[in-house]
Amino acid sequence: MDIEVRKKWSMLRHQYYSSGRNEMLLGNYDAAGILLGYAVKTSFKHALIESEFNDSNILMKHEPQILMRACKEFGVLDEIEISNDFLDYINDHFKPRYPILSKEVQDDIEAKGRTNIIGPLLLSWYDDIIFQIDNWLIKKTSDNLASCFFRATADIKSFRGKLFFHANYHACMMIENLIEMWKRHDGDNSLIIKELEKGKEYHWEVHGAGILPPQIFNNVNYSKNFAKRFHYSTWSGDTKEPYIHIKNWNCIMINLLPWE
Repeated sequence: MDIEVRKKWSMLRHQYYSSGRNEMLLGNYDAAGILLGYAVKTSFKHALIESEFNDSNILMKHEPQILMRACKEFGVLDEIEISNDFLDYINDHFKPRYPILSKEVQDDIEAKGRTNIIGPLLLSWYDDIIFQIDNWLIKKTSDNLASCFFRATADIKSFRGKLFFHANYHACMMIENLIEMWKRHDGDNSLIIKELEKGKEYHWEVHGAGILPPQIFNNVNYSKNFAKRFHYSTWSGDTKEPYIHIKNWNCIMINLLPWE
């Protein structure tokens, strides 16, 4: 792929993803679901185009289920783990970008016995699938500029950049790798590196400016493969109501949302 085209794709992915996280943290959940849906869709398409996939009929599609199926059939994102239920969930919160479809989506959710809920704790699932695709793209291209996580660190000294890392387990765990990526990148990147070297615990909290309560990163009860373990279709509002257990004031809210 032409380097300028790649840069445009990764920047677009970063803008959708970062904006979606921000809207989720600010409580604008409908907008968040739409923007994060765009982030996932654009990530699938970036991976396909990097692999020289050129079926315009598929590339014009919006549904994450169709795009993921195309990836699998074309041998793209072969290591990605994501449940079909989570793809359905993403699409249910993406389709209302057309207001006329909102009632159709809601009726479908109710007909299938699902619980219609979205909020900041759901970010871990979106973070997981975006991270998996981003990591695949880095390996595929060997190019820092293919990564939307790398893009995000360019703003690390701004509030927008700091908010990207807030309660973002994947981004925080990438910090050491991101430092090495910036050390190899052209130009004087010393200010970015210095900021990143403050560490994952520092960037996890956003120091008083975060939306979620202060949390000690090392106490996080985090389970990998969020996207793989999402069981939307069996998440009944009658039998599996989500709940949150706060272990203590400075520990992450343990998320017992739909899995297992």
